[in-house]
Amino acid sequence: IPQTATVLLTLFVTRESTVSLQRDPLAHYCQEELVLHAQEFLLKLEKQVINYQDVRDMIENLVGLHTMCLKKDPEVARTLGETLRKFIIIIGEVAMTLEKLAEVTPSDWLAIGDAVVGKLERLNPPKPPPFSTFIPKMRDFQNLKMLGAGGFGAVYLAKYRPANFVATVKLVAMDRFAKHKQACMDKVVASVIRNPFLVKYYSCFCVKEAYVTIMEYIAGLDLMRVVTKEQYMEIDAVQIIMAQLILALEHMHLRGFLHRDIKVSNMLILPGGRVKVIDFDTTKVCIAHLSRRVLRGYFKRTPYEFNDGESAGTIPYMAPEILKRRPYDAQSMGPDKLDLTLRRRKSFCRFWDYGFTFQRVKGEDNNFHIYVDNVVKGSPAERAELLPLDVILALNSEPTAPMPPEKVKAVLNGSGPQVTLSVLPSSVYRLMSSRRDLIGIIRSAPKDSVILAACGGKFPYGIGIVDANTYDDNAKKQIKVIIITHAMAPAVNNRPLFPGDIVTQIDGTAVEGMAKEQAMQLLSAGKPQVTLTIIAMSPFRVRRVPLTRLQESGISDAS
Repeated sequence: IPQTATVLLTLFVTRESTVSLQRDPLAHYCQEELVLHAQEFLLKLEKQVINYQDVRDMIENLVGLHTMCLKKDPEVARTLGETLRKFIIIIGEVAMTLEKLAEVTPSDWLAIGDAVVGKLERLNPPKPPPFSTFIPKMRDFQNLKMLGAGGFGAVYLAKYRPANFVATVKLVAMDRFAKHKQACMDKVVASVIRNPFLVKYYSCFCVKEAYVTIMEYIAGLDLMRVVTKEQYMEIDAVQIIMAQLILALEHMHLRGFLHRDIKVSNMLILPGGRVKVIDFDTTKVCIAHLSRRVLRGYFKRTPYEFNDGESAGTIPYMAPEILKRRPYDAQSMGPDKLDLTLRRRKSFCRFWDYGFTFQRVKGEDNNFHIYVDNVVKGSPAERAELLPLDVILALNSEPTAPMPPEKVKAVLNGSGPQVTLSVLPSSVYRLMSSRRDLIGIIRSAPKDSVILAACGGKFPYGIGIVDANTYDDNAKKQIKVIIITHAMAPAVNNRPLFPGDIVTQIDGTAVEGMAKEQAMQLLSAGKPQVTLTIIAMSPFRVRRVPLTRLQESGISDAS
């Protein structure tokens, strides 16, 4: 191990790690990034696991940091360029040795350091105005209302009079921070990030007794309120929210920041679904990816990036490795998606976590069958395209025909995070949803009449119904068809009725095109008897109406 480089790097890290409140946030960020790269170089050097490509990636990444600073603040870029040149001089000898060992063309590291410093001189950008020219004065703000207050400080909605501009003003007392580094962290983040899913900062400064932060005003709600009020969220909504959260965190990680306090109360949602991540007070600087080229070493970094024992954030949302004070990295996000879907799982507990209910019915062949009678919108069952009236032939490859309902429940409860259902492909609801020619077959199919007597209970006349959408080729539009889902009372005229039979008339009134609610009004008229005109299409019949235009005889599901 080159002793000279090790000693110089140790001194370099010690000197550059000093925090100064006299520099602006972008300069602090650049210094932190440079120190992290130097520490990684030193660690790999001591473990003798460094290679020439690691060195090239580090320098390329830091040159990308310098290029970014040139656009934001040339004065910061000037200071960074000089410090980066010192770092390159220290590691140059080691880098050349590694290149010779790998038998690759050696780089002129001193020339690279000189080029970084000379780049600013060649561009000769104008000197930026001092901060005092654009930092607003507190007397220019008109307090509109208090938005909230917490352990760190208070947040107000205020109008900036000179520009007639509404913004959020955050005031934090100076004695709230144990370290200066903590006080400036959100300002450091704001000086670098620029993403539509992260809250925008306009200005940060301090007054006599407080730190002041001017941010954009977000006219939305925090997700904690939304989840609490809605009880559960649809999977599609959760996916949209998580996609925006991932894009926000990806931007932060690539810019070299760990948020460390991701939770639903730190995410605001606007009308229309846009999500904004807020509160960067607990953020930690990590190694960024600032090169235009994809650096493979960045994505192969070990999860033991930090081993400092620091713990920040809200305990229920912390990743386990942070709670146990183990090494961690940028992937330690915490259970954010779980919090969005947890209430949904509570609401689905009566459906055994899969979002469907089932019934057991005795078919015309005297065998028992299990079928789905209801699928909850947004549930795992719906996403797996399980449909009402699907006949379940097997659960996890185990036939359901001999199973009593208690055994079916036990199999579902004991199946763990997933279950495999084998269903009959020719259930009526499924055919209605998939075939465009079925309405013509239904209209020409033979009809039967079933007379039912009124009875008490949940279902009038002992039957339940559902409406299914099917396509009418003649009308060129979707129409609704009423299907029987429950048939629990025997018919007065002894005609069979099974789940899956289609209802065409109720007491002579055609129900084609009616929604379920309209058909239920006809069944709730309070008559002692009701006459249903049906088409025998249930899969539980031995013979049902053929589902093709060729009127074959003797065709059944069994054959």
